[in-house]
Amino acid sequence: SSLRLYPAGSGYAAATKASAQADGYAFMVRGGTLERMLGPLKALTVLPSPSGRYILYSYLNRNTVSAALYDTTTHVATALPVVALPDKCVWAADESSLYCGIPRAIEGEWPDDWYQGVTHFTDRIWRIDLDGRVASQIVDPNLVADVEIDAVALAIDPASDVLVFTNRKDGSLWLYDL
Repeated sequence: SSLRLYPAGSGYAAATKASAQADGYAFMVRGGTLERMLGPLKALTVLPSPSGRYILYSYLNRNTVSAALYDTTTHVATALPVVALPDKCVWAADESSLYCGIPRAIEGEWPDDWYQGVTHFTDRIWRIDLDGRVASQIVDPNLVADVEIDAVALAIDPASDVLVFTNRKDGSLWLYDL
C-alpha cells in the first residue's frame, strides 16, 4: 500500500507515496527486473511517459519544490523551466510535451497538505515543450472564466487538440480546446 504503480511502456513505474517528511524512491519494473531510477528525494512524485522512456518528477530541494525530467535510457535528469507537479500533468501522445496545471504559489507543507485537502492551488495551464525546453502559458482560467481552478486528472486526446481536467475545488469538469 505504500507504492503507487503507473503503466510505462512494456513495464511499470513504481514509486513510494510522497511526503515532505520522508525520502521517496522510484523504480522501473521491466521483464521481471526492478531498477531504481530516482531517490532518495524528499516528497518525490512521478509521472512516467506512456513509453516509459521519461519520468517527470518533482521533489523538495531545501524546502523548495523542484521539477525535472529523467531519461530512463541515458539516466540523465534535466531541470524544467517551471515547477510542474506530476499529479497535475499529462503527457502529449508523442511525448514531445507535457500539459500541466502550474500553481501560482505552493503553500503549506507540500505535498502532504494538498493530498489531505488542507490546501488548494490556483493553477494556470501551461505547455512544456521538452525538445526546446520552453514553457508557455496556454490559459489562465482565473482571467478567462473568473474561476480559480486546482487542475487534476488531466487527460488529452491522441491528436493533442483537447485538454480535459477536473477542478479539485468543486469537482467540475473542464474542457479546453488547444
